[in-house]
Amino acid sequence: MQLGNAWRLGCASNNRRAPSATLSTSDSLYLGMRRIIVLTAAICSFPAATSTDTTASAAVAVLRCPPPHSHVFRSDRTAVIYEGLNSEKLYEVLGCVRGEHRAYVLGRTLQGSEEGGGGIAKEVLAGPIVAYEKSSYSTSVLSTGFSRVWVFVRDLRTGRILHKLPTGTAVHPGDVGKGRTSAIVVKADGAVAWINPIEAPVSWEIHAVDGSGSRVLASGTGIDPHSLRLKGSTLSWVQSGKTEFATLH
Repeated sequence: MQLGNAWRLGCASNNRRAPSATLSTSDSLYLGMRRIIVLTAAICSFPAATSTDTTASAAVAVLRCPPPHSHVFRSDRTAVIYEGLNSEKLYEVLGCVRGEHRAYVLGRTLQGSEEGGGGIAKEVLAGPIVAYEKSSYSTSVLSTGFSRVWVFVRDLRTGRILHKLPTGTAVHPGDVGKGRTSAIVVKADGAVAWINPIEAPVSWEIHAVDGSGSRVLASGTGIDPHSLRLKGSTLSWVQSGKTEFATLH
């Protein structure tokens, strides 16, 4: 298994995330600004992905949401995603509801090396609901390589996980998901959709999970991996130069 190639699938370029397991100079500088904590231990393996995991993480007490001088990544009128200190005084990505005095840890900031990495990416908000990608990978010659990528949906009022879903169908044993997402959208009721690679940069697939279940809305060549939009309950994306639509129930 060639983990480097597997990890690069779906690492579509954006202005805050690394496009591959080996970080570019510009991404390294940016991640440095986010006070990256260098990995000094083996990359942790995560439990198998399910869509019914409703575990809530421990809350972190904060003076207010967001805490003073925090590095805000995403925000709307209801909630904030920011980099801050967890209960062990380590910097991670947290989310909170404005006016509350607690925040919930989403995961570590995105980081990578020649041996492994991962973290939080593509955070999007819909009121108190946040959706994001969470990844981990290993290419160490001392252990079996793997690539694991999920889409999470959480309620920042309680920390409850509404969905924990693999990005696609894994190809290799030990992997979870199929490549990193290029776009995620979410509704305030927790319905979510995303784009992930089949064979980047040529072919992609669009997933949706809502009240009607889980389904693939489109797949194949010609999909613009950054074109996914949500207005109300209407999803749109561009495929072969034409705007397509679907309903996120």
